[in-house]
Amino acid sequence: MTIINAGPTSRLSMEKALELSAREWAWQLKLDGVYAQIETDTAGCVAVIKSRRNAPHWPADVGDLIGLPTGLPDAVIMGELEAQTECAIRLRSARGYPLLHLFDLATWRGCDVTREPYSSRYGLLHRWQSAAELGEVPRVDWWRTDSNGDAHDILGRYTRPVPADLRRLPIVPLHRGKGAAELLWHEVERSDAEGMVAVRLDAPMGARAAKLKVKRHVDLDCTVLAVDRTGAILSWAGKIFAVSRSAKWQLTAGMIVTVLADGFYADGIPRFARLSRIRTDLAPLSTGTVDASTRIH
Repeated sequence: MTIINAGPTSRLSMEKALELSAREWAWQLKLDGVYAQIETDTAGCVAVIKSRRNAPHWPADVGDLIGLPTGLPDAVIMGELEAQTECAIRLRSARGYPLLHLFDLATWRGCDVTREPYSSRYGLLHRWQSAAELGEVPRVDWWRTDSNGDAHDILGRYTRPVPADLRRLPIVPLHRGKGAAELLWHEVERSDAEGMVAVRLDAPMGARAAKLKVKRHVDLDCTVLAVDRTGAILSWAGKIFAVSRSAKWQLTAGMIVTVLADGFYADGIPRFARLSRIRTDLAPLSTGTVDASTRIH
């Protein structure tokens, strides 16, 4: 099956997001990782996990998720795989195995449900996983735990208890109401989360503006070091990084420009930096001089 884009398609400021109707919209945490599409076989086991390129994710990224029994045959499910980004790699390394956080569903037991409203598709996800809580989908604990809480394999050796069931496929919680959105945003600001996603509850999959991403960002005043036809090299707080540019951005070395970034990588380089404006109110600096002012939003 071809890849289906069930993720957010455009941005929205937090101020505008809070103006959305609580009757029509709900909120989810935007987890750090990579987009993934799970396809199960007729036995209900994970057959393939695809990337946005409509190709299987690297085996190193999916680990032992291939073959995982789900109890849901002939399904196509969308989620965020803990892989490739710094935050996701840190989480899976600390836990010892990756999770794939689910947020949408395109095919249910062989039936196309993409035209159903999001509230129905999300309900099907919980209907399926509630079966596991009732024991209809077996819980796989291949280890035993001693009186001290330590896990042992079949030979009695100490081991890491890695579940091989639906605990590896948690559903991203859905939050309703303005108050819940504000609390979720506070959680974003206190954590490594990318941001939030506003979800229109009555929208079929792929509908225009059905999902909107709300990301925190920083404004950085940077010095232009060099310019070419498609990009520019900038400096901020001793860090040097590149941004892309279109023809409308008439830049020269020494200019001060503002960029927006979605936080920072572990080495301090701005994350997903993009040009915002030219600071005509600030005198150009000699290249190599850095303006380290920053405003956090």
